[in-house]
Amino acid sequence: VAFTAVMTNGLGAAAYGVFALARRSQAYLLHLAFGFKSGLSRYLPNADDDVERDALVTFASVLLLGVSALFGAALYVSTPTIAGLVDVGRPGQFRTLLRAFAVGMPAMTWLFTVGEVMRGLEAVGPLTLTMRVGFPLAQLAVAGVGVVAFDSVIAVAVGVVATYAAVGV
Repeated sequence: VAFTAVMTNGLGAAAYGVFALARRSQAYLLHLAFGFKSGLSRYLPNADDDVERDALVTFASVLLLGVSALFGAALYVSTPTIAGLVDVGRPGQFRTLLRAFAVGMPAMTWLFTVGEVMRGLEAVGPLTLTMRVGFPLAQLAVAGVGVVAFDSVIAVAVGVVATYAAVGV
């Protein structure tokens, strides 16, 4: 809620709307890529030993990142066609935002994969700190800096993508 308030009050409803549309476009492909994610939290607690657990995490991570990189590349390549169908924002703004989120798909997938691994290992404290505190606060900070220092929705989008990667590590 605070992120939306900072974005709409700092950049205006129209700029936030373009940002949200580009982010939502990315989210559709991410939901497809996340098809394997839920298996992690189901199978990790049942792993017999550390070797099996590590193999599950490695295989799932490579699979999720590979699929999201493939979907991100498809979104990046199809951006001119998609942007041609949607006439929103300043000229080129939607296209740039969509490409920033396309490039950031693996980073977002990584963050949610780390969260799912923590859920599967029943690491409630780190999961809460990462997904419920760390990421929202980092995203809010990026929005504040993007609005105050740069007055740019593009700067916020790039910062959000970087936040996915940084918090996931």
